[in-house]
Amino acid sequence: MLEIRLHTLLLILAGSIGLIALPFVVRSFSGSALPVHAAGQVLPTPTPVPTQGLSERARELAASLVLTPTPDALP
Repeated sequence: MLEIRLHTLLLILAGSIGLIALPFVVRSFSGSALPVHAAGQVLPTPTPVPTQGLSERARELAASLVLTPTPDALP
């Protein structure tokens, strides 16, 4: 009886660990270069900062910036 409970507990523990690790394993084998949100949604491509009407120094600074929506802003 105790042996059955122990095996059941080990199976549940192994299954839980497998379910937690599954998204990371799939992502590592997929070869996708796109970032993936925790819910499995592909994050949008970063949007460059608009540079119209800016000075040259401001354009240089803006070129180094990238606007990326936070995961909270995803639908």
